[in-house]
Amino acid sequence: MKYQFDKFFESPNLIATRQQQRRLLFVLIGFSLCIYLPGALFLGILTKRWTPSLVVLGAALITCLPAVLMLRRGHIRRASWWVIPLMWVFALTASYYLGGLKSYAFGAYVLMLILAGVYLGKRPLMVMTFMTILFNGWMWYLETTAQLPAPVVPLTPSLYFINISAILLLGILLIWMLLDTVIRTEKTALASQNRYHELFENAPIMYIVT
Repeated sequence: MKYQFDKFFESPNLIATRQQQRRLLFVLIGFSLCIYLPGALFLGILTKRWTPSLVVLGAALITCLPAVLMLRRGHIRRASWWVIPLMWVFALTASYYLGGLKSYAFGAYVLMLILAGVYLGKRPLMVMTFMTILFNGWMWYLETTAQLPAPVVPLTPSLYFINISAILLLGILLIWMLLDTVIRTEKTALASQNRYHELFENAPIMYIVT
């Protein structure tokens, strides 16, 4: 039973080394803080309502700061299981209070699912995807029956542009670093293969005649 539980929650080996995993997660967390902390302040200044901004600010700090401490201590798996599900839940909650299927946070789903696939594995990715579809179906029902609460922040083109731009930048950063990691891994594997061939060619060969 314990083996099955550990196997379900084991991290995949898509990223070759722990140092590369740690570096990628560090950069993503730092970039998220650099985008959403000023964004929360800008949201308060633009809308003159500081409660949503403080909620965004608090959620970002609660999500990212413990993950940074875990990464500094080398706990990559714990940091992944802390930050990715929390960011996913935060995106779902934000979409509920920001207009449902037309909300600013809706575009963050794909990014969270990519991170889940990279760091958490296939089964957690499948669970999160299924739960996201169910949640979106529930929000669709609330919208069609006029039961969804009014957005706490107005759906203005400016805010929508800022949010989508931040999500696109995070997505590009993630894909860029994943491609860079794959290229580095391929180069390392090729160099190891070449060294093996050189060692094999230079080694003395004994022929045994029977």
